[in-house]
Amino acid sequence: MAPELYDSLMNQHYPLKEGRNTIGRSRDCDVVLPNEGGAGIYAHVSRRHAELELKDSHATIKDIGSRHGTFLNDLQVSNIPTAFDPTKPVTIRLGHLNLNYVPRDSSQTRDPKSVLADKLLDAIEKDPRFLVALL
Repeated sequence: MAPELYDSLMNQHYPLKEGRNTIGRSRDCDVVLPNEGGAGIYAHVSRRHAELELKDSHATIKDIGSRHGTFLNDLQVSNIPTAFDPTKPVTIRLGHLNLNYVPRDSSQTRDPKSVLADKLLDAIEKDPRFLVALL
């Protein structure tokens, strides 16, 4: 699974690509957040709010001129890229909206049913007799 941003408010997953990912409400962004909903929380997200860059084993986030700020684990970041470990979950706050950064192959914010389904499929792929045992 690719790294992603998870919006628990709307139960929305936003996959991230290798390289630069712009985040905001504009349709031109790589991660397009809703213009409405969430009790007005999205109103505090700028059209082009932040930029998250993933390169090999490095990750950075920076604010790109937002009105309400960008935060990495409650520390405000500026327009200078701030590094974080892409193998560990972090919280990214855009204005009042919290997004969870979920690293590759992490299941911590996924629905427990889909995590269980993936584990069952993996077990069946490894040994088809497992399916017979389940039935």
